Amino acid sequence: MEFLYFVNIGVSLIFAVGGIVTKRVTARSKPNLWFGVRNKYTMENKEIWRKSNELAGTLMMILSFIMVLPNFVFYENSFTFYMYYTNLLTIIGLIIISIIVIKYAKSIYQKQ
Repeated sequence: MEFLYFVNIGVSLIFAVGGIVTKRVTARSKPNLWFGVRNKYTMENKEIWRKSNELAGTLMMILSFIMVLPNFVFYENSFTFYMYYTNLLTIIGLIIISIIVIKYAKSIYQKQ
């Protein structure tokens, strides 16, 4: 069971590092086809690219905090808790982050 405990911590740390990279590195680069938030709004304007990637990085760091918090609050000894919590939170969190960032990029695009 401790293996799943450390897997959950590892996955959340990967999200935290991904959030930092997205927020710091990707937001400062120019729009490209390889990494970062890519949609028709972000590819047309550097400012939308920067703001969208900063938001995505911040949301990924928040998701990583939400994922790792239960590991330090209580020590569950349940296989199903770690399997479902890590997997479902990752999938649902990424879907929510994607929707928020796309809507944010669209709203900035429409304001301009």
